[in-house]
Amino acid sequence: MSNKLIFSENHRFLDEAGDTTFFGKGGLPILNTKGVSKTFIIGMTKFKERLLPLREQIINFQKEIELDSYFKDVPSIQKKINKRGFFFHAKDDIPEIREKFYKFIKNIDCSFEAVVARKILGLYIINIMANKLNFMLIYYLIF
Repeated sequence: MSNKLIFSENHRFLDEAGDTTFFGKGGLPILNTKGVSKTFIIGMTKFKERLLPLREQIINFQKEIELDSYFKDVPSIQKKINKRGFFFHAKDDIPEIREKFYKFIKNIDCSFEAVVARKILGLYIINIMANKLNFMLIYYLIF
């Protein structure tokens, strides 16, 4: 890890939610079926603090949760502890842990941005499938 990364005060982390699936086996549309998301989201959290002290704060917060007897029988926490540490994840964590995390992150200098794309089959067919070359050009320009 370079010193620039460690001492820089601007770190960005990307994550996604949902999926980009429109079609299943045989090319059949599968939107609005169980297990297929209706949206795709790309989010970016930007931290404006030095990385190592920030990691220390997060590790200490994780230890606080692990040692809290109130959470000793919470399956998501026990599963994470048994795997040598854990990550906070809103869909897996109980409301009490989510509340603690929200209070924790309020004290960190960070921001969050997200792009939410609604998956509409007709628009996908007209704008993407019919213009695959344009889509591929856009894709490569972005990534």
